[in-house]
Amino acid sequence: WANMVSVVFACGGVFIPLTFYLTDRKGYGTTLGTVTALGVLTSAMQAVPNLGAQALTLAAWCGSRAILYSSYYAIVAALVGFRTFGTICGAISAVSGLVTLLILPISNAANAHLQPDRYWILNVTQVVALLPLFAFS
Repeated sequence: WANMVSVVFACGGVFIPLTFYLTDRKGYGTTLGTVTALGVLTSAMQAVPNLGAQALTLAAWCGSRAILYSSYYAIVAALVGFRTFGTICGAISAVSGLVTLLILPISNAANAHLQPDRYWILNVTQVVALLPLFAFS
């Protein structure tokens, strides 16, 4: 199992034909929905206390990332055109980096102010915050 990570990462290339199929034949909404579904599947599979299941979890995670990052550039280019493609991708990456920096302070604040039996509030807040993205797809 120690070398499983390198094997699973190499299998990420299996998802590239699926990405082409999804973006070209099914559209961007279906592609983003597939990425979301694989992310939810990955999160659910992480709770399984079995090493074999964790290998499948890593494969699902790699697949979702392969589809996300390869379709991301196609979707942005189709939406804004190639003239502003670099500017928009740079702005998205910068905002994403800034939001990522907020993870630790927000997590610390949640841990300090919420009781463990109320962590569901964070999940509901996240779902509500992400609902506008589903309108896009």
